[in-house]
Amino acid sequence: MVAGWGIAVFAVGLLPLAGVRSAFVLAGLATELLGLALLVRAHVVLDEERERP
Repeated sequence: MVAGWGIAVFAVGLLPLAGVRSAFVLAGLATELLGLALLVRAHVVLDEERERP
């Protein structure tokens, strides 16, 4: 995971225009939020299944 963050940070530095950088950062944040939402949803489903007899 650390390597992925390093690659992303250096990629932002290599992008030439501010608009392109902003789009890259927003896409990365959206991906992180989607992953977090899926993680939370998976744990909620697992907790509901454990409560059933």
